[in-house]
Amino acid sequence: MASGTVEIYIACRSEAVFAFVSDLERAPEWVPDLIEVTKVSDGAIGVGTRYTEIVQMGSTQSDAELIVTEFDPRRVFAHRGKGGPSEFTGRFVVEADGTGTRLTHEWSVTMSGLYKLLEDFSARWIRTNTEAGVECLREKLESA
Repeated sequence: MASGTVEIYIACRSEAVFAFVSDLERAPEWVPDLIEVTKVSDGAIGVGTRYTEIVQMGSTQSDAELIVTEFDPRRVFAHRGKGGPSEFTGRFVVEADGTGTRLTHEWSVTMSGLYKLLEDFSARWIRTNTEAGVECLREKLESA
């Protein structure tokens, strides 16, 4: 398993940050290489909500299924997913910090079978995308 954490300060109210990161269908607006996310379960977003996503990794597109595993409005949003040979998690912790917000994004990925040999490559790709994504998120929210 590979994992990482990225923290960023966003000059925006914590409620706005949480609303944006917990709306996975908006994730392609700020997550590099994420093509589409579709909510496939009924009802409001909460633990158990299911999504599908399409990710572009190099010249290959892959599908994944996601499920929300933690939902504490205005504070914590987490999901786990499976796509191809990978299982992954993402967790966002949103904390008011002065006049802005401290966002912590924790992630992990586990590859199966022979793809386990690519776990370090996948981890570098996820780390790079995560860092670029939270920076794009910061810019988007601060300019709104």
